[in-house]
Amino acid sequence: MNTMILEAFSDYLKRNNPPSTTQAAKKPLPSRQLLEGWLHSYLRNQVTVADVASYQLCRSIQMEFTLIGWQGKQWVAATSDSGQRLWTTLQHYADSYDQWQFARWMHTTQASDFVQTL
Repeated sequence: MNTMILEAFSDYLKRNNPPSTTQAAKKPLPSRQLLEGWLHSYLRNQVTVADVASYQLCRSIQMEFTLIGWQGKQWVAATSDSGQRLWTTLQHYADSYDQWQFARWMHTTQASDFVQTL
């Protein structure tokens, strides 16, 4: 079940935060911000469940996480120990994706890209 959630987030991240290869490319959103938004959409039932796999994913996320709110803001919280481990894993994956994007960008960047012309 957790593998299914991690794979679904991975696909979502690749679709919504593709790696940029140029300095002029639009700055991507932090992956943790995308993670929160992705989970919020499932927890608020704002996703279209088109097939059995989508339904299972939605139910799995709703069993592992909940939204807690205070003063008009909402946060994702785990509902169990396994949910907490999954939350930590998803956050680590999001951080790794950001680090990979930065490393990829650095690999394609030249020193001359940082020279300012007057």
